[in-house]
Amino acid sequence: MEPSYAVDASLLPDDLLLQPRGASSAYHIGDAVAMADMKSPLGFVLALGAPGALEGRGVVFLYALNESLAWEEKGVLEPSGGYPGMGFGSSIAIGDQSDMIA
Repeated sequence: MEPSYAVDASLLPDDLLLQPRGASSAYHIGDAVAMADMKSPLGFVLALGAPGALEGRGVVFLYALNESLAWEEKGVLEPSGGYPGMGFGSSIAIGDQSDMIA
């Protein structure tokens, strides 16, 4: 059995709490999380799944670590032709070739 960790968010500095613009708790942000070193100008990239966004169609928020070592929102992946309840972003993987599957 793998260990499970819980963090009290009130103990974290504000700059560690990522809240995408326009998002709400109904988005279920962070249901899936992936991070990788893209070995490109973006460097480290963080992908946060939000399967409850857009009436359950879901989105993935992308962040990159900037020069100040703070996470900066870089974009949002949305499914094309998605449908309510689809749950895009409920699972995320970033491959060795910087391919992203959400």
